[in-house]
Amino acid sequence: MVYCNLKEIKETSAIYYAGSNVSDISGEVEFFKEMKNPTIIKQPDSGKLYQSLVCKVAVKYKNKFLKGEFPEKVSYEI
Repeated sequence: MVYCNLKEIKETSAIYYAGSNVSDISGEVEFFKEMKNPTIIKQPDSGKLYQSLVCKVAVKYKNKFLKGEFPEKVSYEI
């Protein structure tokens, strides 16, 4: 599972606080407007973010990200 809260929006991307559970979203992930693989900037203090699951978040919100819309919260649950 991946849970993300918006940190900042840039010109072509957005950075989210992220984590594998809602109690620790201390990691950081960057999602891009164009469908480029997200970047895990920092792993959370507990748990681990997996690139495959972070990519599933990008696919789930693909239409919004392509329009430059970055919701306040995004997630992917198995």
